[in-house]
Amino acid sequence: MLASNYLGENSNGMRSHFGDRILEATTIAVNALLTIDNFDEAVKTALQVMGESLDCDRLGVIEHFPIPLSTLPGWRSLYEWNAPNIIAQISHPTTAQGTYAGIEEWYQRLHQGESISCWLEEMPEPFRSGQAAIGVKALFAVPIFVEELFWGVLSFDHCRQAKHPSTAELTLLKTAAACIGSAIQRQRIRQTEQKRTEELAKVNQELQQRDRLLSVVAQVTKNLLDAEDIDVAIPQALQAIGTVAKISRVQVILERQNPTTQKLQHCITYEWVAGGISPQIHHPTMAVIDNDDAEILLKELYAGRSIWYLIDDLPHSLKAQFQSLNIKSSGGVPLFIEGRYIGCVAFDDCVTPRHWSQQEMDVLTTAAEGIGAALHRKQLVAHLIQERASTVEKRVAELVRANESLRGCVNRLADEPDLETFWEHILLEASAQAKSYAAALFLYDASTNTSLMKRYVREGKVIPIHTDPEFVQFRLPISANIFSYWQEALFKGEVIFFNVEDNKKLLGARIKWHRAQGHRSIVRVPLILGDRPLGFIGLCFREPRTGLPANIELIIALAQQATLAIHLTSLAEQSRQAAILEERNRMAREIHDTLAQAFTGVIVQLGAASRIIPQDLPEVQEHITQARELAREGLAEARRSVNALRPQILETQNLPTAFHHLVTQMSAVIDTQIICKIIGEAYPLTVDVENNLLRIGQEALTNAIKHAFASEIVIELVYEPTQFILRVKDNGKGFAPESLAVVKGFGLMGIKERSDRIKAQLTIKSLPQPGTEIVAVVKYVKTT
Repeated sequence: MLASNYLGENSNGMRSHFGDRILEATTIAVNALLTIDNFDEAVKTALQVMGESLDCDRLGVIEHFPIPLSTLPGWRSLYEWNAPNIIAQISHPTTAQGTYAGIEEWYQRLHQGESISCWLEEMPEPFRSGQAAIGVKALFAVPIFVEELFWGVLSFDHCRQAKHPSTAELTLLKTAAACIGSAIQRQRIRQTEQKRTEELAKVNQELQQRDRLLSVVAQVTKNLLDAEDIDVAIPQALQAIGTVAKISRVQVILERQNPTTQKLQHCITYEWVAGGISPQIHHPTMAVIDNDDAEILLKELYAGRSIWYLIDDLPHSLKAQFQSLNIKSSGGVPLFIEGRYIGCVAFDDCVTPRHWSQQEMDVLTTAAEGIGAALHRKQLVAHLIQERASTVEKRVAELVRANESLRGCVNRLADEPDLETFWEHILLEASAQAKSYAAALFLYDASTNTSLMKRYVREGKVIPIHTDPEFVQFRLPISANIFSYWQEALFKGEVIFFNVEDNKKLLGARIKWHRAQGHRSIVRVPLILGDRPLGFIGLCFREPRTGLPANIELIIALAQQATLAIHLTSLAEQSRQAAILEERNRMAREIHDTLAQAFTGVIVQLGAASRIIPQDLPEVQEHITQARELAREGLAEARRSVNALRPQILETQNLPTAFHHLVTQMSAVIDTQIICKIIGEAYPLTVDVENNLLRIGQEALTNAIKHAFASEIVIELVYEPTQFILRVKDNGKGFAPESLAVVKGFGLMGIKERSDRIKAQLTIKSLPQPGTEIVAVVKYVKTT
């Protein structure tokens, strides 16, 4: 038989003394685990305090580790405290780690939250021989759980004399095991928070870099319009762009015909290089490139599409040419003048390969278009000089006025914080330059394939379309399908004109309105960013036309300024909203994962202390009760703060509407078909549940778009009487869910954490052909 309970179970006086020691040890150990930042130091301190107070021989923390092809994990000694002259298990050659072979029943009991108490003689082999080797006579083990998963064991060994653990010892060990589990979880949260902080800092750096690049692009555009000598202004613009974007080499490459061979070639015309980078403009073989040698790249540029690539991805023949210049990655934006390809602006990285972000590509595309506009202006000047030498003064004066108009627009763009006021200025200026009766600005929404009138000016005055009754029919979006002719031109970036009475079908039911306004002809100028249409400016005339206005180039340039304003504002708003959303989410997570959990831990520990302290100490019990009430109030306040930071879209909309909004946003920028289905009659869930379900769906949808390469993604919200089901499935390439790299890289860790937070049952299925399916099931209890 095991020896009788030691120290404190033979008399009331001794029991009280032992209880005080246990309570003091519990307090010190728990305080160490909750307050010491260094996790290793905290656990070692707690083990020492408990070991010395319990008068045991060995106290250790055992962690689990996976064993390939085994359903049971292995175990190994992670931390240990030993009494003097006791063999250290953690450094023993054969018992520092092992398996559950022979003690499978122990694993099942510990997994279910039970404790294990056993004599050496009762232990099965081969486990018994190992314990005997390190002097164990009696063993007691308490399971440690982390995030509700069986993580390991807190072991308690007697080597000098076999003893039964007392009730106080059991309480201390169980409390310590729970606190060690909480400390491990807190360490994981701290590591995750540190990683998130680093990621946020990186995002902030990227946003700041993009803001700097946007500012430089706006200034460069203004300088190009102000400059009298384009040959001086363009190299300065290349230097400004290359410096702020940290690019090794920036070039303007123009297409020309070789006078000898009559073959088309691309010639380096303007160039800027960073310090230590070799110029290409003087290279013996790469300063001029025959089109036949770059046919693959030119195919995309001729089609009006930018190219962004790593040199290692190019065919061998091209790869060797670029490697001779030490280029690691490169990008090119095509330049067009009046619909004719003239060359490109190239961006080279010669230090390290760059994976271009969409934001970088958009901003650099805008910069290239500014350079293209400058080249266009230079070409116009040259053409005017050659064609109309006798009217040079008049044409130069007109060009000066055009520059003044464009400069005024750019200055207003820089100084005017209100985008809609700038639209009005652009419309008034365009209408004045075209000598039109009226002008309108329409913005195109690709997600709904509709256009919406935003501003209208007539005879030099802005008309309030939102209050003027004659514009009622333009207050709702207009389907673009009924305008197939101009829609095709819009996507091609072509300026078109038509006479109202000759093309009635182009106007549909609005022909009556145009007739009432006295419109006889209409010119439409597209607003294009790269190859993406943003809308158009419509110029209305009271006389039929036989062609476009004589100064259509200036009007197109004004339209480009409107495009720049719309795009810059959109980028700035996206950056602001992304930063706000990230900060709100970070604050909510921090409050939930630190304050709320800390208050919960305090409540639990005060409850344990209340049960241990004798009832004949009413003053102590009263203080503990007051402390628990204060902790509960703090926990409630923390939860209210988390709810206040929930996604803004759920403040005014229910969960189905929020998902429909999310699908609409995503569908606007990708070709993948996204379907959202609501099954059953919708009912409200708790604020925290809806918040996390929306984030789970958003993460799953984003993962499918980024990684699955699917043609269709289906989101299902299933409202059943006793449970709610969120299902996101795609027909993409799938992945191996058990892969740790996939879990981290694809964001599945975040999905799992949110599912655990709301106690949702999470299932992830993925195969190469059927694709991936992510299902989260939440119990629903109807309240009366």
